Amino acid sequence: MKDKIFFHRAFEERKNRLAGRGGFPLRFQRSPAMKITLYKKSGCPWAAAVIGFLNELNLPFEIRNVTTQPAYGEELQRLTGKCISPSLEIDGQLLADASVEQVAEVLEHKGIVL
Repeated sequence: MKDKIFFHRAFEERKNRLAGRGGFPLRFQRSPAMKITLYKKSGCPWAAAVIGFLNELNLPFEIRNVTTQPAYGEELQRLTGKCISPSLEIDGQLLADASVEQVAEVLEHKGIVL
């Protein structure tokens, strides 16, 4: 819940900042080749906050549930050395135990206008 509140506050702050520069973009810009994979455990509230954030941005992403598919858990363990939810791979960059703010920072660094 904390991440969700933080996300909405951060999103509103960005929207207000952009409004001062001529308006809020109606469409978010993204790399056409960007690939986002989210590893989550069933019922994880932090993963739900990250999913909500990505959905709000209309970014396509793949969800890999490590609870229902143990092979995804093994894959995540191999990639990061941990099986922590949520973890993401964004264009090859790994984020273990990611917060909404960390995901936003990576997306901004990759050129996505938030």
